[in-house]
Amino acid sequence: MTPTSSPLRLTFVVPRYGDGIVGGGEVLARAVVERLVERGHQLEVLTTTCLSYKSWRDELPAGEEVIGGARVRRFPTVVPRLVPLDEVFKGATTLMRKGARGLARLRDYDGWSAPRKAAQGVLDRAWIYSQGPIVPGLLDALRKDRSDAIFFCGYLYYPTIFGLPLVADRSALIPLGDEEVMLYAPIVRETFRAPRALLLNVVEEAERLAAIVAPRCPPQAVVAVGMDPPPAPAPYRRPTDKPFILVLGRAGKTKPLAAVWRALTERDPGGMIELDDGRSVPASELTLVTAGEVAGHFEGMPRVIQLGRVDDATRWGLLRDCLAMVTPSLSESLSLVMLEAWQVRRMVGVNKRCDVTDGHVQRCRGGASIDFEDATLGAEQLVAAVRSRAERVACAERGAEYVAKQYGWGSVIDAYESIAGAIEQRSDVGEALRAWSERCGTWARDATR
Repeated sequence: MTPTSSPLRLTFVVPRYGDGIVGGGEVLARAVVERLVERGHQLEVLTTTCLSYKSWRDELPAGEEVIGGARVRRFPTVVPRLVPLDEVFKGATTLMRKGARGLARLRDYDGWSAPRKAAQGVLDRAWIYSQGPIVPGLLDALRKDRSDAIFFCGYLYYPTIFGLPLVADRSALIPLGDEEVMLYAPIVRETFRAPRALLLNVVEEAERLAAIVAPRCPPQAVVAVGMDPPPAPAPYRRPTDKPFILVLGRAGKTKPLAAVWRALTERDPGGMIELDDGRSVPASELTLVTAGEVAGHFEGMPRVIQLGRVDDATRWGLLRDCLAMVTPSLSESLSLVMLEAWQVRRMVGVNKRCDVTDGHVQRCRGGASIDFEDATLGAEQLVAAVRSRAERVACAERGAEYVAKQYGWGSVIDAYESIAGAIEQRSDVGEALRAWSERCGTWARDATR
């Protein structure tokens, strides 16, 4: 099935990479890299010495190591994240506009005078520099790179914004484009227009980026990631004997749940919750368990257990034992944790205002869409979603079928090989993706430039 006649030399640029990294994009990149290694390709990863995107400080040694068969080269930062200057510049350059208002501002920008655009460019670059991680060594490595194709994972930071233009004719971008104000900055739009292809996670992300980049959009393909079978159940320490819902990942993305959980615990929701073993318990026993980053907005709330970072056995044990996995985030580009929850047949709850996660739920009817803006209503919807054992099981089964059908590794790796092969052969990437789409029955769109 390989669209190339021989192994390829491929480079991935990922701001954080390796063991102990929390983040869906980083997990996605590593999974793809290691599958490409298994296919016989030569892989190199250019990354930083950072563990945390919040600080972008050097925490890992610079130099080289081999992870999963790929050569990983780490470069130290010159400047970490400049807090709070980064947020000041972000507000100044985006005016905190997204969606229709963000698109309108981009259209206005197109009519600006050259001096005004130049001034905006200075502001945009100051914003990117203030965010960190500033890694000039990584850019030097890109200038010397002689691989057949280069894949950039994540659009937002210095390695992509300033690195991708150096190798645009050999590049593809996996943007991870959540619906955020940063997407609508002029400097980001130019980055989206530069590569030979855009690899998206879901159709909603593809449509969003096509509107931003119009009328000059590279070929697009909804590729996402393949899902490995979950590991066999392993012993772990269950954090509570109460029925619980589970939240995984970054603290910032859990904030919409805080007011809803407060409303849920301030008054007895009444009624019973049917457990998996057929017993029923009062809904007032429902507990929230979080794993990943500890969130300050849950501190002091009743019936909340924050575990912090946990090992894989605990993580999968929590997924298997929860009544539902909830992802309250307003912006996602895929949400791997949702797909994992469905794999172990757990229903999910999502923020109805997040187009990506709500889109997953609407397509497969694998969970509940919850109004996190109305705390009282959201609390009622959350409890209602988990009351019935039969409804939880039905949602979970539909979700499991959806993941099995939509997220196989074969079509994912075929897409990467198709793009890389077309770049290496200097042929039409759009044509390669059309052929891929026909082979795999997946979504792709040609360039409109």
